[in-house]
Amino acid sequence: MNRPGTNAAIIDQKDIKKTILLVLKNWYWFFLFITLGVGLSVAYLYQATSYYGAEAKILVKPQKNAFKDALSESLNSGGPSKDEIANEMEILASSRLISKVINELNLDISYFIEGRLKTGEIYKGKPFVVEGKVLDENFYGASFELNILGQEKYRLAVEHNGFIYDEENKFGEPVVNDKFSLIINSDTSVIKNIKQFGDTKYLFTINNHSYLVNEYQHALQLGRSDEASVIVLRLEDAVQERAIDFLSLIH
Repeated sequence: MNRPGTNAAIIDQKDIKKTILLVLKNWYWFFLFITLGVGLSVAYLYQATSYYGAEAKILVKPQKNAFKDALSESLNSGGPSKDEIANEMEILASSRLISKVINELNLDISYFIEGRLKTGEIYKGKPFVVEGKVLDENFYGASFELNILGQEKYRLAVEHNGFIYDEENKFGEPVVNDKFSLIINSDTSVIKNIKQFGDTKYLFTINNHSYLVNEYQHALQLGRSDEASVIVLRLEDAVQERAIDFLSLIH
């Protein structure tokens, strides 16, 4: 008479042997799937946008007020009140101040370089600067392609919502139609160092200013330090230098 569990153990051993033989027989499929999975993961991580953090601190000084000064002295505290700190934080996060900083940093236009595997955003050192606006709101965020053809000329192309534009233009001359109005000026200090024109494809987008203000309002984090009179500002951005510049201007 077989002991309980003997048949189950034999069956389990047979199943294990079959599984091992199946794996050994089809090892190349397992290797292929694992390699493909790792490759796709690496490609995704390479193409994904990285975000960098920046931090700044603001020392809030108490407002000059004779009554408050006298009260502070009687309480042996010369620091700002909670209301003053709250008001300062409200100002720092205000759409008016953030809009001013966006204008000073010229963030209404975003610039990119298209690579073979990844398109990367550029912040400084651009060979050209775009000034302009969209006349059709559907063109906010549209991708404009630009190839530099020489010291004085470039090719601009955009295809969006059935509209196609593809022409050569001179730097500094206006490009105007019923969709957008642009003036693209070259930065000669950068262009003169380009060895071969036409090889690099640049991209730029015109951003909705109100949308940008809202985005930066949500990205900007405000908090109070352990020191009662210090406000801590934190900002994450795809370009670290831009995050630093933004915080340096906002306070």
